[in-house]
Amino acid sequence: MLVRMAFWKCREESWGEDSALFTERAAPILRGCDGFVEAKLLGEAGGEDRIAFSIWRDSETHERFAESPDLAAVTRMFEHMYVDGHRPVAKSFEIRARCERNPGPAREE
Repeated sequence: MLVRMAFWKCREESWGEDSALFTERAAPILRGCDGFVEAKLLGEAGGEDRIAFSIWRDSETHERFAESPDLAAVTRMFEHMYVDGHRPVAKSFEIRARCERNPGPAREE
Protein backbone atom coordinates (compact mmCIF):
# COMPACT_ATOMS: atom_id res chain seq x y z
CA MET A 1 0.00 0.00 0.00
CA LEU A 2 0.99 3.58 -0.54
CA VAL A 3 0.34 6.80 1.37
CA ARG A 4 0.08 10.15 -0.42
CA MET A 5 0.51 13.27 1.70
CA ALA A 6 -0.27 16.62 0.08
CA PHE A 7 0.91 19.59 2.13
CA TRP A 8 -0.71 22.99 1.67
CA LYS A 9 -1.59 26.21 3.45
CA CYS A 10 -5.25 27.12 3.83
CA ARG A 11 -6.60 30.58 4.57
CA GLU A 12 -7.49 30.68 8.28
CA GLU A 13 -10.98 31.99 7.53
CA SER A 14 -11.66 28.76 5.59
CA TRP A 15 -11.62 26.64 8.78
CA GLY A 16 -14.82 24.60 8.59
CA GLU A 17 -15.38 25.21 4.90
CA ASP A 18 -12.33 23.05 4.13
CA SER A 19 -13.67 19.99 5.97
CA ALA A 20 -17.17 20.44 4.53
CA LEU A 21 -15.79 20.66 0.99
CA PHE A 22 -13.62 17.60 1.60
CA THR A 23 -16.55 15.57 2.95
CA GLU A 24 -19.22 16.70 0.51
CA ARG A 25 -17.33 17.03 -2.77
CA ALA A 26 -13.80 15.57 -2.67
CA ALA A 27 -14.63 12.34 -0.81
CA PRO A 28 -17.19 11.12 -3.38
CA ILE A 29 -14.62 11.62 -6.15
CA LEU A 30 -11.96 9.72 -4.21
CA ARG A 31 -14.34 6.86 -3.41
CA GLY A 32 -14.87 6.37 -7.13
CA CYS A 33 -11.15 5.94 -7.87
CA ASP A 34 -9.76 2.47 -8.44
CA GLY A 35 -7.33 1.51 -5.68
CA PHE A 36 -8.48 4.16 -3.21
CA VAL A 37 -8.53 2.89 0.39
CA GLU A 38 -8.94 5.86 2.74
CA ALA A 39 -8.40 9.62 3.06
CA LYS A 40 -8.27 12.18 5.83
CA LEU A 41 -7.93 15.95 5.85
CA LEU A 42 -5.60 17.05 8.64
CA GLY A 43 -5.48 20.62 9.91
CA GLU A 44 -3.58 22.64 12.43
CA ALA A 45 -6.12 24.12 14.83
CA GLY A 46 -6.10 27.89 14.49
CA GLY A 47 -3.47 27.77 11.76
CA GLU A 48 -2.96 27.47 8.03
CA ASP A 49 -1.24 24.07 7.68
CA ARG A 50 -3.20 21.27 6.04
CA ILE A 51 -2.31 17.75 4.94
CA ALA A 52 -4.49 15.71 2.64
CA PHE A 53 -3.62 12.15 3.64
CA SER A 54 -4.73 9.28 1.41
CA ILE A 55 -3.99 5.57 1.23
CA TRP A 56 -3.87 3.66 -2.06
CA ARG A 57 -3.84 -0.07 -2.76
CA ASP A 58 -0.56 0.10 -4.70
CA SER A 59 1.75 2.46 -6.57
CA GLU A 60 0.06 1.78 -9.92
CA THR A 61 -3.39 2.91 -8.79
CA HIS A 62 -1.85 5.91 -7.02
CA GLU A 63 0.03 6.91 -10.17
CA ARG A 64 -3.15 6.68 -12.23
CA PHE A 65 -4.90 8.94 -9.70
CA ALA A 66 -1.99 11.40 -9.63
CA GLU A 67 -2.25 11.82 -13.41
CA SER A 68 -6.04 11.81 -13.55
CA PRO A 69 -8.64 14.51 -14.04
CA ASP A 70 -9.98 13.45 -10.61
CA LEU A 71 -6.92 14.83 -8.82
CA ALA A 72 -7.07 17.97 -10.95
CA ALA A 73 -10.75 18.45 -10.01
CA VAL A 74 -10.08 18.04 -6.28
CA THR A 75 -7.12 20.43 -6.45
CA ARG A 76 -9.21 23.05 -8.26
CA MET A 77 -12.13 22.85 -5.84
CA PHE A 78 -9.90 24.03 -2.97
CA GLU A 79 -8.10 26.68 -5.03
CA HIS A 80 -9.89 29.65 -3.43
CA MET A 81 -8.54 28.54 -0.04
CA TYR A 82 -4.85 28.29 -0.94
CA VAL A 83 -2.65 30.91 0.74
CA ASP A 84 -1.04 33.08 -1.95
CA GLY A 85 -2.38 30.68 -4.60
CA HIS A 86 0.21 28.01 -3.74
CA ARG A 87 -1.12 24.57 -4.66
CA PRO A 88 -0.39 21.48 -2.54
CA VAL A 89 2.99 19.78 -2.66
CA ALA A 90 2.60 16.01 -2.54
CA LYS A 91 4.92 13.27 -1.44
CA SER A 92 4.24 9.53 -1.49
CA PHE A 93 5.44 6.83 0.85
CA GLU A 94 5.27 3.05 0.71
CA ILE A 95 3.77 1.57 3.87
CA ARG A 96 6.68 -0.49 5.21
CA ALA A 97 5.11 -1.74 8.43
CA ARG A 98 1.98 -1.15 10.42
CA CYS A 99 0.51 -1.51 13.87
CA GLU A 100 -3.20 -1.55 14.59
CA ARG A 101 -5.05 -1.50 17.85
CA ASN A 102 -6.23 -4.95 18.85
CA PRO A 103 -9.28 -4.53 21.05
CA GLY A 104 -9.05 -8.14 22.25
CA PRO A 105 -12.03 -10.25 23.22
CA ALA A 106 -15.19 -8.55 24.42
CA ARG A 107 -15.51 -8.46 28.21
CA GLU A 108 -18.68 -9.39 30.00
CA GLU A 109 -19.82 -6.95 32.65
